[in-house]
Amino acid sequence: MPLSEVLNREIIITLLPLIPIGFLSGYIGVKIKKGVKKGRITERG
Repeated sequence: MPLSEVLNREIIITLLPLIPIGFLSGYIGVKIKKGVKKGRITERG
């Protein structure tokens, strides 16, 4: 197997688990920001 194929496979294997983690953390971050805004509004009210 050529070296470039091996490297590509290694990169894919290391990056694939990170994609859903990044997506989830971004989604959770948005939820927290919205929750914080709602929390501030309810605290004032």
